[in-house]
Amino acid sequence: MINDSTATCHFATFVGVMAFIGAAGLLVGEWFFEQFSSIKTRKHYVIADMAFSGIWTAFSLLCFLVLAYGWSQTNTTLYDYFAANIFGAIFFSIVSVLAWVSMNSNIALIKCKFHHGYFTEPKC
Repeated sequence: MINDSTATCHFATFVGVMAFIGAAGLLVGEWFFEQFSSIKTRKHYVIADMAFSGIWTAFSLLCFLVLAYGWSQTNTTLYDYFAANIFGAIFFSIVSVLAWVSMNSNIALIKCKFHHGYFTEPKC
């Protein structure tokens, strides 16, 4: 479909599914964040969250580039009926990049608050 290669579609599917699973895991971590009793646990969670978000930003950008390049090399006259689906995949891959970047910058803001007493021991 994209440049007569199924690998491009499989890569995009892999990135999307793993991003969904990772985002669900991060959401669960955010839910329990206030219940972490140790400052080190909170710090490790924030570092893991930033690392995953940064890595997945790179994967999403790579996915966009692979899809866009693959589609530019495709003879569109043969695959005219797939065009809307491919454009949707390319659009949502770039939206994914923007979403992961905004999530990563939000975590950086939390990290900045870390130095101002945000990560303190819970008061009983």
